[in-house]
Amino acid sequence: EFDYSELANALKTLKLNQAYTHPISNIIINPTPIIFADLPLGRRHTQTERLVDLFIHVDVPLDIALCRRITRNTDVYNFEELENYQSLRKLYVMDDIRESSDFILDGELKITDLVSAVGFILRKLSVRGWF
Repeated sequence: EFDYSELANALKTLKLNQAYTHPISNIIINPTPIIFADLPLGRRHTQTERLVDLFIHVDVPLDIALCRRITRNTDVYNFEELENYQSLRKLYVMDDIRESSDFILDGELKITDLVSAVGFILRKLSVRGWF
């Protein structure tokens, strides 16, 4: 179980319509009607599960996720992790995460297409009076 208590605190604060100050950057985050958060475990994490109203899972194949991670962090990447990837691979399988999601998007799509898909979902839910 990862400790996401600070993230849970941030989400609670924003959902109470109060500004939140990021503990490291000191950036003030103002509340908005919709809060986007990158939650690797989605609704499967006990500290944040009750704070997630809508979960959209971006389903990225493991090989692409690994490629993106390496290319994003080339100056600090720990290659020991890559050497152990085969044995650690099962940690990255997200079947239970997928099952707990409201929508699943194809992680191989371009970022512009993913943004469009999320916008479409939100417009559709808005028309239905969801938020």
